[in-house]
Amino acid sequence: MSRLVAFLGALWLSVGAVDHAWAACKPSGARETFSLLCRGKLTLINEWDDGELSTTHGVFFKNPRPAGKLGEQLRPSSCAWADRPLNDNEPNRFRFGTNRGIRGTQVFGHILIQCAGDRDCVFIVCALNDPSRPGALSVLNNFINSVYPEFR
Repeated sequence: MSRLVAFLGALWLSVGAVDHAWAACKPSGARETFSLLCRGKLTLINEWDDGELSTTHGVFFKNPRPAGKLGEQLRPSSCAWADRPLNDNEPNRFRFGTNRGIRGTQVFGHILIQCAGDRDCVFIVCALNDPSRPGALSVLNNFINSVYPEFR
């Protein structure tokens, strides 16, 4: 656990101010990604594909307001975009994949799972609503940040 806390601290310092987190969400191929902020406690469902690959689904409530810069406007168990709530056409679940053979995806998954279980933790990920994969927002596993904002 202390290693995870140290890693989260190092990750926060390496990213710097949260404004830099928004810059981390850049187009993925031909599609643009956006910063999705979520506040724990979320329901996570894990599915192993073949022993090496897994897909995790996160189920959340749609926050009625924008998340705010640090997620300070989020209710427990909810997600929103920084500048607006999710609309009616955007799903209330996300998915991301991990590979046991690729350490970076494992670290991403561990951070997300730890933060998703804590109602005072907000995580920021890059997501897109991929029409070819309906039913869940696709979360890229190349960027994550976590914060503990002061909730109002």
